[in-house]
This record gives sequence, C-alpha cells and structure tokens, in this order.
Amino acid sequence: MRHSSVFYGFALLPPLIMLRRVLLDRRIRFLVQCVLVMAVGMAVQVFLLPHYLAPFTAAFYAIGLQAMRHLRLWKVENRPVGLMLVRLLVTVCLLIMPGLRLFTGPLHLALPQYPATAWNLAWYRT
Repeated sequence: MRHSSVFYGFALLPPLIMLRRVLLDRRIRFLVQCVLVMAVGMAVQVFLLPHYLAPFTAAFYAIGLQAMRHLRLWKVENRPVGLMLVRLLVTVCLLIMPGLRLFTGPLHLALPQYPATAWNLAWYRT
C-alpha cells in the first residue's frame, strides 16, 4: 500500500521573507519563545523523530499564518505584491500540489515511502 502524501515545503517558503517581522511581532512573542525553547531541547537529542515535534504543531501553524499575514500586507512601490503572493500560495497548496500528487502514478514518478530511509532504523522497526 502506498502512502498518499503531498509535500508543500517549497510552496510555503515565500512567507519566510517576513520572518524578521514575525519574530518581532509582539502578538506571537510567546509562541516564538516556545519554539525557540523546543529547538534548544531538540538540539540535544541524539535521534529526532517527527512525533517529537507534534506538541508544537499548532505553534508552527500560528507562526506560519502570521508570516502569511505580514506577507499579505507587503507592498513594493505602493503596489500590493504580497496580496497576490498569498493568493498564489493558497492556490498552489489547494489545487496544484494535490493535482501533481494525483498524476505521479501515470507519469511513473517515484515518491519516497514513509518512513523515509533515514528513519528506517532497526531499533525503530521493532
């Protein structure tokens, strides 16, 4: 059985343009501090498995949404460039990426199976 997944990582990189503004935003200062504490805690771990980060999923989403909010308000030469970028990102994530995932079979594109080979350790399988 194949695991159905869609990877949105590269599609969600443009909001990182606003990372500086997000880190200085007082409304989510507590979430940023929580994620920084989590990053320090995860840095001392020998193995990092995805479920270790699960308690911070909501904080990651909130920070990402705040970055998209800041991106939406971005203007270049008094033109609302950010609004177009946010609309484009939502369209890519909701329509294009799942559409690409649907056509990987007919196009004979190989997708990595979960868990990835880096996590496929003997102690993890038992």
